[in-house]
Amino acid sequence: MPAGKGFIVMNEKAGLNQPLPPDEPYHAFTAQTVDKNPYETLTGRITFYCDHPPFVKLKSTVPTARLHAGANASNFPFVLYSPHARWGIHSNWRSNKFMMRLQRGEPNIYINPKLAAERGIKDGDHVRLFNNTGEFYAQAKFYPSLPENTIMMEHGWEPHQYIQRKPMNNSMATLLQPLELVGGWGHLKFNYNKWNANQLTSESSYDIERVDSSVFYGHMPEQASANT
Repeated sequence: MPAGKGFIVMNEKAGLNQPLPPDEPYHAFTAQTVDKNPYETLTGRITFYCDHPPFVKLKSTVPTARLHAGANASNFPFVLYSPHARWGIHSNWRSNKFMMRLQRGEPNIYINPKLAAERGIKDGDHVRLFNNTGEFYAQAKFYPSLPENTIMMEHGWEPHQYIQRKPMNNSMATLLQPLELVGGWGHLKFNYNKWNANQLTSESSYDIERVDSSVFYGHMPEQASANT
């Protein structure tokens, strides 16, 4: 936030739902749990059941998991899942010299070793992930517990960290979540900053292939170019 001189990074009013005391860590919702203020919901309590007509129609009156569209919605065989970053908060500290010790220092995808063997991919190889929307490149990292039809990539890498500045988000198509459009009732209202993590991070599907490291220097492999 711009101030008279420099920028205000944090102050006692920085918290969205509670004060931020000096020299104390920020904990969400302590205004409700400690100070006993009501939550910003219709009842003032944490809401688990919502009887709004669209929620009833879509069988989502309580928190409900739904299957991803994934490969069933396209001609690409592998579902991409994108959880939160382990070594940072969103893109913060991705390039911190201390945190870099805990990661490979560049965008990477996780892949089941069996799938990797089928595609001729070794741990540490660079791969191209592509679909009808676009493509991006990353380093492959083996992850044995991952389902063979699933590729995982932690979010939060900045575009400049990707090969050819092609980030994952540019090719990650998503389906509309109708519940995001519900409003005008209780605490349900439109918010331009609202984002549903179960939507963007699980609905895309890709194909994958190994590429030569020359992509670092802007030279597209013939195979990769032909499959775009």
